[in-house]
Amino acid sequence: MNVNAVMMVFCQYGFRKASMEDIAKAAGVSRQSIYKKFGSKEKVFEWVIEATMQAALTGALQALSHADNPLAQRMADAFDQWIGSFVSILHSTQHGGEILDRAIDTVSQCGSSHDESFYRALEDLMLEADLVRDRKAAADKAFVLGMASKGVMLKTETGDAFRLDMERIIKTVLID
Repeated sequence: MNVNAVMMVFCQYGFRKASMEDIAKAAGVSRQSIYKKFGSKEKVFEWVIEATMQAALTGALQALSHADNPLAQRMADAFDQWIGSFVSILHSTQHGGEILDRAIDTVSQCGSSHDESFYRALEDLMLEADLVRDRKAAADKAFVLGMASKGVMLKTETGDAFRLDMERIIKTVLID
């Protein structure tokens, strides 16, 4: 099933108005198949959010691991993967804000550890690069970068604007 296509159904119609028929069409399967696999629209939504978050985390961790790129670029690339992809969903779809709010609730209820995994990888990178003196300082910088990225996502209208703002923030945070 194409998780991005199903996500766009929720963003186009909103959670309440997205039908299992719309979801099935986007997924390229029958409505019965959706019910059989998930049982409810809520479970489909949970799957979409989990799969989307896992893909974002995988992309972000890969970006951080590109040792041949400069550190600031690796971090900017990682934030593009982690949060930047949600800018267009938020600002160019009719129900993006609603879906983002619902996704935040879903992630907190499911006890997802994606944020922790990403922040830990940022901490490890800063420690390996000797940008910070200890784990606490790395955790503080990762937290600031993470919170800033969420604010930038809300403020910017495009992925390019998100990237520029994050590059600016990363340079500022990394230069003590």
